[in-house]
Amino acid sequence: MTKASLIALTTFVWTAAFAATGTLVRVVNHPLRAPPQITTTHLNAAILEAPKKPEPPPTVTITMPTVEILTTRPAPKVRAEPSPPPRVHCHEWRTLGQGSAVQMCD
Repeated sequence: MTKASLIALTTFVWTAAFAATGTLVRVVNHPLRAPPQITTTHLNAAILEAPKKPEPPPTVTITMPTVEILTTRPAPKVRAEPSPPPRVHCHEWRTLGQGSAVQMCD
C-alpha cells in the first residue's frame, strides 16, 4: 500500500468511528417520546388529593410438616488385596569416584 492510500484508509476509519460515536450519543440522549405537558390543574389536583395509606400485608402463615429422610448406609466397596511387589535382584555395591557408590538392580 502506498502512503497516500494508508492515510486515506486511516482517515476513513477515524471518520466512521466519530460518526458512530455521535450517533450513539444522540440515540442514548434522545428521549423516546415527548414529555407530557403538565398543567397547573394537574398539579393542584395532585397536591389536594390525600395520600393513600398503604395496605398492611396479609397475615397468612404457612405451616409445613416436618419431613424425615431415612436411608441405609451404602456397603463399603471391597478392595482386592494388593499384589506383592515383584522380586528384585540387586548386585553388589560398586564404588565410584569421589567416595560415592552405586548398586545395580535387575
